[in-house]
Amino acid sequence: MHIRKLQLTIVFITLTLCLYSTFTMNFQTFSPIILFLFSLYGILVGIETIQKQQKQLGAISIGLSLFTIVFVIPFIMFF
Repeated sequence: MHIRKLQLTIVFITLTLCLYSTFTMNFQTFSPIILFLFSLYGILVGIETIQKQQKQLGAISIGLSLFTIVFVIPFIMFF
């Protein structure tokens, strides 16, 4: 149940940041933060999926989220 509350909090914060960055036209600053929050959400979904005995789907979700954190976000920040 704690994972579900954390997921809802992350989704709410991410949507708030998306709306704020849309109205301020400050996409370059908030894009890495929004991507990180979505990746964190993906990791939590992966953990929840593994707990439901669907290990392959959970591993794919966690793997894609970690790939985004390690490779995509630094690329956006520094280029």
